[in-house]
Amino acid sequence: MKVDNSNRQRTQIVCLGMWADYEDFFWQQADQTRFDVTVLHIKKLAQKNPFYKITPAFQRHRLYYQVMAQVFARFPNAHFIVNEREEVLRYIVAHKPAVPISIIIRNPVAAKGVIIPFLKEIIAAGHKVISFDPQDCRAYGFEPYRQYIAPVAAIPHREQMTDFSFLGREKGRSRLIEGLGRRLGEKGFSVSLKFTDRKIEKKHWWSKTRRDKRSVPYPDYLAENLSARCIIDILQSGQEGLTLRPLEAMIYGRKLLTNNRHIVSEAFYHPNNIFVLDTFNSLEGIEAFMAKPFVEIDPAIKALYSVDAVISQCLTKGAPAFVQRQRLSLAG
Repeated sequence: MKVDNSNRQRTQIVCLGMWADYEDFFWQQADQTRFDVTVLHIKKLAQKNPFYKITPAFQRHRLYYQVMAQVFARFPNAHFIVNEREEVLRYIVAHKPAVPISIIIRNPVAAKGVIIPFLKEIIAAGHKVISFDPQDCRAYGFEPYRQYIAPVAAIPHREQMTDFSFLGREKGRSRLIEGLGRRLGEKGFSVSLKFTDRKIEKKHWWSKTRRDKRSVPYPDYLAENLSARCIIDILQSGQEGLTLRPLEAMIYGRKLLTNNRHIVSEAFYHPNNIFVLDTFNSLEGIEAFMAKPFVEIDPAIKALYSVDAVISQCLTKGAPAFVQRQRLSLAG
């Protein structure tokens, strides 16, 4: 029987932060019958200020604070979901907006140690801080959430041209990734490896070598990765939580080669689809793995990793059932 949701009151959600393009897209895919979602970019709003370009970078946080004050005043009845940018956390701690707030952390906090005291204050104030990384959750008392994704309908079409691909930032992973690429090539597989933050060579002897950190638009990134039969997924040092690559492999029907050994406990894990490297990064059995057909994952399992699921968790008082089960298993 079809349920009529036309009279259901939608929950107002404001996603406020400095979002990557894929994050912006994901929030926009939330169930419109349940959630009234507004996505706002602090930096883009601040750039509308005529003084933005002439304001020194170290003073721009003042413009960001003006934007945040206006947004919190504009949506007094909303639930706010914000990311872990230091400027945002400093504002929340200093000004204590009288609205429910959930901080969503998508990166390991080790590289951003300065934000940990702010996060602890925000938890003490009764707000949620949720993280994709179980290791950070254990260390700092964050609530874990399942990594989330939404499918992109219009991806630039590319034929499957290679067996294995990696496209992304280096993050200290190039030696391992390039080593895997060489060994896969020796086994007869075709491999495509591209680091988006490649070094830019000096133009003059006095100029500095730097990295190009321009982001690849998410649909183009997907098209590049999905041109391979199997996506390479290597965690950066200090990370335990899922990257987006396993979820991209799941929803777009690609195999995955990963060094994340915790992935076997995920609901979508299937040995036909995911090859997990051991502590020696052995590729023994990779030929048999690639010969097996991909096993389609049940839609109910995919829904566990949806935008709707993470928004629902932000709105839930206390930890959701899957978090409570994890805590009980650790206690046992």
